[in-house]
This record gives sequence, C-alpha cells and structure tokens, in this order.
Amino acid sequence: MTYYRLNPDNRIVDVGQDWNEFAQNNDGEKAVADSVLGHRFEKFIADTDTKAYMNAIFFVCRNMQAPFFTHYRCDAPHEKRLYEMGVDCDENGVLKVSHKLISTKSINKKASHSAPDVKWEYHCSICAKYKISNVWLDGIHHNDNDAFAKKYCICPECKSHASSILDKMRVHLYTPCSDHSTVRYFSRATT
Repeated sequence: MTYYRLNPDNRIVDVGQDWNEFAQNNDGEKAVADSVLGHRFEKFIADTDTKAYMNAIFFVCRNMQAPFFTHYRCDAPHEKRLYEMGVDCDENGVLKVSHKLISTKSINKKASHSAPDVKWEYHCSICAKYKISNVWLDGIHHNDNDAFAKKYCICPECKSHASSILDKMRVHLYTPCSDHSTVRYFSRATT
C-alpha cells in the first residue's frame, strides 16, 4: 500500500515510504517524491473529469470528517489490477489518500476486444473502460500506441455511481447518532 497526504490547499505534503519504489515500478520516474512534494495534486491529473471527481470526494470527506473508500482499475500491459483508494481526513483538513492493490488478473490478449481500425476516444480513469463511438468497452488492448485512447475522463456509469455514494455519505452526515467512522462505500470497478 502506498499513500500521499494533502494539506487543505491540496498540496502534497507527505508520501509513504514505498512511494518511490511504486512510482519507478510503474514507469513513473517523474512522480518520485522529490518531484511531487509541495505541488498541488491537480498538477498530476490531466483531465477535468478526474480532477472534479477527486475534488468532490475530498470536499465531502473534509466537510464530513468521514472516510471514503472506492475501487478503481489501474491496469498494466499484461494484467488487470484492481485497487482500493481510501481517503481519510484529520481534524486539520489534511487528507491521507491511500492506494492498496486488491487483486490482479492476467489479460488474455486473444480474448480481448480488438478494434484495429478504430481510434479509441476516451479511457475512464475509474473502471478502465474505453469509449468507441458511443459505446464503453472493457478489455481492449492494442499494441499500436497511435490507436490507444489519449484522453481520460470518468464514464457516465462511474460518475453516476460516485454521485450516489457521495449522496449517501451526505445523508449519513445529517442522520443523528450515526457513526461515520465505520461507513465504507465502494465504486463498481472490478477486475
């Protein structure tokens, strides 16, 4: 498991012991601790959808002083990887965002969807599905980097699900005598 901490201005102020090893093992040489500390977290997210998704989670966690957990996919070239992201807030508004590997599954390239003549438009940052025309598909793998989706976003299903989770958290906020510390919410991403 690795983590980073964000101050109330969303600047990265701390990373876990294994941060550099994790970054280097995932082709993230530009994301080692010395390169991220002191910078706003948003600097490292390319698309507006994912920034908005994360900021909504951060806002609710800070305002509720309650943890949030969700699953997301972060695949490697030859395996599907399911992670759990946890967001917890201390009394000073500092967030600890942790990432824990839940499971891996080998990718069978022969069984994967193949669309060699189609440019993939978008890639969902949460469930890892790809959008081709108006259809979101899982399991698309291609060796041609020119055909690979260059734009990240949050697909409609993941947006809807996150909105539902955050709404449930808000309901718990206004429920008398509820114990927020034990509430766990998960997204729909699976391997």
